Amino acid sequence: MRTLKLIVLLLLLGVGPHAIAATVYCVNTVETLQAALTTAESNGDDDYINVHWGVYSLSSELLHSSSENRNLSIQGGWDDGCNSIIGESLLHGNDTVRPLSIFVTGGSVAIRRMYFAHGFTNGAGGGLQVVGTSALIILDKNRFTDNRSLGPAGAAQVSTGTGRLFAVGNLVWQNRGGSIGGLNLGAGGESVVLNNTIFSNITDSASAPGGLLVQGSGSFDVANNIIWNNAPPGGADFRGNAPHGRRNNDIGFIASATPPDYVTDELSVDPMFASCTLFCVDLDLDPASPLVDAGNDEAWADFNPGELDLLYRPRFAGAHVDIGAYENNDLLFADGFDP
Repeated sequence: MRTLKLIVLLLLLGVGPHAIAATVYCVNTVETLQAALTTAESNGDDDYINVHWGVYSLSSELLHSSSENRNLSIQGGWDDGCNSIIGESLLHGNDTVRPLSIFVTGGSVAIRRMYFAHGFTNGAGGGLQVVGTSALIILDKNRFTDNRSLGPAGAAQVSTGTGRLFAVGNLVWQNRGGSIGGLNLGAGGESVVLNNTIFSNITDSASAPGGLLVQGSGSFDVANNIIWNNAPPGGADFRGNAPHGRRNNDIGFIASATPPDYVTDELSVDPMFASCTLFCVDLDLDPASPLVDAGNDEAWADFNPGELDLLYRPRFAGAHVDIGAYENNDLLFADGFDP
């Protein structure tokens, strides 16, 4: 258990448990990104793909398929030379293709600080599809907006048969699916859905949740998430088709399915997002939001205490962690000093 916690911690930090054989890539075009994904399929190494910040306009789907039992890490936002992270890497599907599909057996897949937008598929996962047999899968601080699937999961379809799944700090906003507008997550091991903002997604099926579905033979700890304004008429924002518990979430409508093992400090209130300009890419909390300082700190026990949010701000800024993918830091500058 301690070994697995260490692996998860390192992957969330973007460091990764580098083995003796590891290949690190710095890519800045669609072609070099696909080349790195292809090389990583069969080179026998752990692979760490660092993606230069910017927009990657896609005319075909990026693809990785491997039966190797290795670690694959894809991290966006890097500067020239991939020395530090300064922005974000947007995979734009132009409303014609799904940006990325990954198929693996074992090992791990970690995707962090990538932006999936305007993807389209006739199948599942409009922005992203990740399928593993026994792999550990991590989605860490990614954005999913304006993706469309005719099948399940407008934003992302992610499953690992007997493995564990961690979805932490992601924004899932304005996606649409034939069934399930936002995320469809399936796992066979103990998994975590933590501090995500899942807002205003659409499902075409009133019997499927608009925001989040968790399913599989494993169990899910669902904590500190905003799952709001995704429900179709007569439908729901969230459904748990697997053993699960819920802590300190803000959820609109919940579908009856597998009864939760526990529910603590759950809210169902308007999140009160901060006002923004005409073109918004983030859903920050207003300082007066009831979700500020309303999260569960213990849910972060297995993760990095110095963790940052989607906007690179300290995750623990007030009395308690906030609910959702963004941490309101206004209290840091209450004296009027803003560095």
